[in-house]
Order: sequence, then C-alpha cells, then structure tokens
Amino acid sequence: MKDTEVGGRSEGAHLHIVHLSDSKTTLDLLKDAKHSGAKVTIETCPHYLAFSAEEVPDGDTRFKCSPPIRDAANKENLWEALLDGHIDMLSSDHSPSTPDLKLMEEGNFMKAWGGISSLQFVLPVTWSHGKKYGITLNQLASWWSEKPAELAGQKNK
Repeated sequence: MKDTEVGGRSEGAHLHIVHLSDSKTTLDLLKDAKHSGAKVTIETCPHYLAFSAEEVPDGDTRFKCSPPIRDAANKENLWEALLDGHIDMLSSDHSPSTPDLKLMEEGNFMKAWGGISSLQFVLPVTWSHGKKYGITLNQLASWWSEKPAELAGQKNK
C-alpha cells in the first residue's frame, strides 16, 4: 500500500488486489487502507478457501499455485474476511496445464507449472465449503457475479 500511496488517493485511484491468500499481514494492511478511505477491492480464489497446506500431499504438484495455499488457520481467516466484507469478491484464477507441465510423477514443486484448473469447480467448491459458514446462494451470486461486474463498470448488465 505504501508504494501506491503517492498521488493515488488524490487522483481517485482504485487498487484491486487479486488472488489474496495471506489472511495475516497483507489482509491487515488492506483492511487499514480501506478503513482510512482508500479505494481498494480485494478478491480471493476458491482454492484458498477449500484447501490448506496441511491437506496437500507431499509432492502433489496439482496444488501448486501462486500465491501458495497456506495453513488451515489462514483458510478460516479468509472465510471470515469474505463473510465480513473485507474480501469483496471471488475469482477463479483459472490456470490449467497439461499433466506433463505439472510434473506430477516427478513431484518437483520448483519446476512444475504454477496454476490450478478451477473454472469448472468454482461454484460447487465455494458452495460446498461455504455451507459450513452458513453462506447463501445470494452471497455466492454477489461474490462471483455482482461485485466483479460492478468493478468492471457493468452494474445491472
């Protein structure tokens, strides 16, 4: 946020954060920025809400993404931030690859393609995992459609 501050607010700049995975330091900075009046929107992805680092089998490069999947407490905090409105919307970050680019047999996280194929799973994943938190279909529609449309200047389209 500090690097975006010079002239940004006075010029009416809007900062959109994509693929938030860190519910600690980064989220706290963004909450403070929003509270101080900065025009900031934040999105996260279903894989950060569905998986935790503890659940990823060693060497299973299907889970390699950037930023990385973090621990279970982080996942819970992301859900809380989404439900509290600190995270504004969801995005798929759909980044598929062929199995050979994922180096699944090799299990080398350093060399494997860093993306998750997720478009086909976004609704069932967020609905299935979100039921634990009492989410509604209206909330899902807002996070997946209404809020991104507003950000893109397509409200009510």
